[in-house]
Amino acid sequence: MRSTAIKNTSTFDAWYSRPTFLLLLCQWLFIATGTAYFVRPNMTPSTAVIETIKYNLEQLDGLSFDELELLKRTTDSLIEFVELHQKVETEGWSHGH
Repeated sequence: MRSTAIKNTSTFDAWYSRPTFLLLLCQWLFIATGTAYFVRPNMTPSTAVIETIKYNLEQLDGLSFDELELLKRTTDSLIEFVELHQKVETEGWSHGH
């Protein structure tokens, strides 16, 4: 029985040291990397923006009153700018008018 254990170990060591093991390992890593890349959920730009906003809203607790006021003014200005930009695009205004 002891000779069988030694024989099995030496067979494993011989297989383990073969170049085919490295080839199989490289192929497995390539397949695993490709699968992980393509299977992961695709984040559309809107999903990425929503996730960023969610994260940032969690950070609001640490802001001072002045920082919150600045954030409010900045957000209001940004919303006004986007609304104006959309209005210009839908009504076909040009910079000359």
